[in-house]
Amino acid sequence: MLGRVLVRAANRVLGDRPHRSLRTGVRFQLVQFLRRWPDYYRIEWTRSPPPPAPRLRKIHLEPTNACNLRCVTCSNPRQTAATGLMPLERAHQVIDQALRDVGPDCLVGFYLRGESTLHPELPAMIRYAHARGFRQLLLSTNLTRLDAAQAEALLSSGLSELRLSIDGADAERFERIRAGADFAQVCDHLALLDATRRRLGVRVHFRLHATLDADGLRTVPRFLQRFGGVIDRFKLCVAVNQGGLFDAPAAAALSELRFAVASGWQRPCRILFEYAGVTWDGKVGSCCVDYHDRFVAGRLDDGIRQTFENRQSEALREDHRRGSLGPECAACGFSNALVDWFEDELNLYVEAHVRTLLEPAGAARYQRWLTRTIDKFNQLADDRCAPAPASPRRLPQVGA
Repeated sequence: MLGRVLVRAANRVLGDRPHRSLRTGVRFQLVQFLRRWPDYYRIEWTRSPPPPAPRLRKIHLEPTNACNLRCVTCSNPRQTAATGLMPLERAHQVIDQALRDVGPDCLVGFYLRGESTLHPELPAMIRYAHARGFRQLLLSTNLTRLDAAQAEALLSSGLSELRLSIDGADAERFERIRAGADFAQVCDHLALLDATRRRLGVRVHFRLHATLDADGLRTVPRFLQRFGGVIDRFKLCVAVNQGGLFDAPAAAALSELRFAVASGWQRPCRILFEYAGVTWDGKVGSCCVDYHDRFVAGRLDDGIRQTFENRQSEALREDHRRGSLGPECAACGFSNALVDWFEDELNLYVEAHVRTLLEPAGAARYQRWLTRTIDKFNQLADDRCAPAPASPRRLPQVGA
């Protein structure tokens, strides 16, 4: 009761500004204090603002949807879409449309459903986008397919950020999740990237992206100890049901956290309101984990922006606005508000305690904080405070 009273009083002080936009100052400290209570999130759920008006800001092209690993937390091994390599000319077409329809501030990602470094012309794609004037060029890689020549080609291509997917701070955990990868080799490749970045003097931001289960969350201090000297920023995530492609028992086993599979806390997917993905074979879709080509809304020849704004794309967004997420989206962890809130708290905690987490006392405090925070979100998961999703309109499919 006390928490609910404090939250309601604080909301009158804070106004309508989104709380997750706060990062410093007295208001941020107040929100951090209120987040201790489950009532904070219960009230936040009821006052959640509607999704923003659609505005295309991010375009990802898919060099390939093939992958050399079979990670247990990833939906790629369940993929039914045909696999292949995007021709360089098609990549140029995507980049030209992004510049024409969005402008140089468009975030261009060179990854979607596969391991992009399998494409021999990946550096050439990035160089072309850099030459066209784009300022935000991102690449994600599992770091298994790398040599000195490729490291130099990628880091000198004009990339602004390199996202490094490393899901374990030790060999046992990493290799259990990333089936087919060798932890020692990945660490060697990371050292090679760091040495190459220093030698070239380029300002490519390294972000370590870790997808963790309950056991992996306990090892976060080890990530900082092992990788802190190389990584510029850590992005720590919960293993979730990507695209709703795992059945219920498999989804629950991904993280072994009740809140990660909680029903009743789904909300409109933010990706739908700002993103378009172009597959290797020229399909344009709304979902970043569409391994079955279920959410294809057009083709590259129709235009990326035109597809983002067409009837099929808007119908899917309207379904999400109405809470009719459908079976795939309703089961997808990317639309789970509890997961989103937990990851926000986790990453804020790590950013605020990045130095003390390296010390035994700080690591022990983190374990206590983590236990309390998981308990809080599991308690919220038991609430089922939101109605179950309704049946959606089906999005028409576009042939290959």
